[in-house]
Amino acid sequence: MTEPLREDVLASVLAAHSLRVSIVAVPEFCGSWFEDEPRSATHGSFHLIDRGRCWVHSPALEQPVALQQGDLILLPRGSPHTLASDPSQGDEASSFSTLICGEFEYAGRGRDPVLAALPDAVVVRAEHGGEAFRDLARVLSYTAHHSLPGQRVVLDKLAESLFVMVFCIHAAQAREPRGLLAALAHPRLARALAAMHAEPGRAWRVDQLAGVAAMSRTSFAQAFTDCLGISPMQYLTDWRIAEAQRLLADPQLSVASVADQLGYQSEAAFRRTFKRITGIGPGALRRRATS
Repeated sequence: MTEPLREDVLASVLAAHSLRVSIVAVPEFCGSWFEDEPRSATHGSFHLIDRGRCWVHSPALEQPVALQQGDLILLPRGSPHTLASDPSQGDEASSFSTLICGEFEYAGRGRDPVLAALPDAVVVRAEHGGEAFRDLARVLSYTAHHSLPGQRVVLDKLAESLFVMVFCIHAAQAREPRGLLAALAHPRLARALAAMHAEPGRAWRVDQLAGVAAMSRTSFAQAFTDCLGISPMQYLTDWRIAEAQRLLADPQLSVASVADQLGYQSEAAFRRTFKRITGIGPGALRRRATS
């Protein structure tokens, strides 16, 4: 798959599957310290080492990880973890660390392929993240430590941008991609994914998608399911509903027009599918968004 097509798919997924990202704490530690973070069933978390260093212990990691200034760890599934001072520093007061801690959760309804594509823990080193990652981390640090108008909103927007950047860094560097990233790394499956994302309203059949992928119907369906954990038709349905949630944010678009854009033969069929996937109807979603 050509790089532009791969980027188009990732861009569309990141735009449709929005996350709520927020900074929840900027703790400062001195001397010998540790902080327990229990498992969360509702959100993931991340920690940016603002100053100093720390160790992270978690079942999500094969072994404890040492982080230094500018490094970041992301725990997409809310795995329990412990943050602790660098044992090599002993109890010295000079062992001073500041962290910027955040939480995130999927803001939409239904499956989220972004979080599903991430492993239980992602570590981005400042030296490997690139200049843009380091610059964004510095801006986030400055904003966290200076009282500015609208500081909370600015922090959360910066944290959201940082999450997207970490996802893109992982997508580029992952040695063992999973989920959506594994499918995009598969040249043939990636072509079918690009076709679905480019034309979600088309009346796709499995044999047509297999043709786009230059695979037999059986081989395509099996490879797709192995990579993404769901069938091609279920993925297409999920993608249509994710796009529907994005489109419904526009008050100028009626439910009927959204249904038509996404290939549903009737508004009633769209409403049934939407409620089955999200748990609420499209009208209820709009009312919640404006309440």
